[in-house]
Order: sequence, then structure tokens, then C-alpha cells
Amino acid sequence: MNETSRYGRQDTIERYRDATRRLARLAGITRPSFRCRKCGQCRGVSGRQQAVRGTSRYGYHCADCAVSGPSR
Repeated sequence: MNETSRYGRQDTIERYRDATRRLARLAGITRPSFRCRKCGQCRGVSGRQQAVRGTSRYGYHCADCAVSGPSR
């Protein structure tokens, strides 16, 4: 790796540090999530339940909506 810079360009190590500093702000962005069929909010997958038992085709309900019971 070229560690020295010439002609006003950043060196390789400094560019790496800048990139990792920017990526540190995106730490929670890859958390598994889904959109709840009842409330429409984007939630984490922890505690979710299928809207129709036995198939994921119709989506999921978040843990809060699943506790509140069926909406009929």
C-alpha cells in the first residue's frame, strides 16, 4: 500500500479512516425488519407473527399488534 501522498491527495490510510468513520453512522441499518400488516410500521422481526397461520405470503404482524389480538 502506498502510505505517502504527493500532489495534494490523501494517502491510503487517511482515506480508509474517513470511510470507516462514515460507515460507523450506519451501524443499525442492516437489522432484519419487516412492515407490519396492521399498523404499517417498519419493525424488527423479534416477536412477529404470521398474518395467516401456516403461510408467510400474507405478511406478518409486529409483536405489539399480535398481542392486541385479531382485528375483526
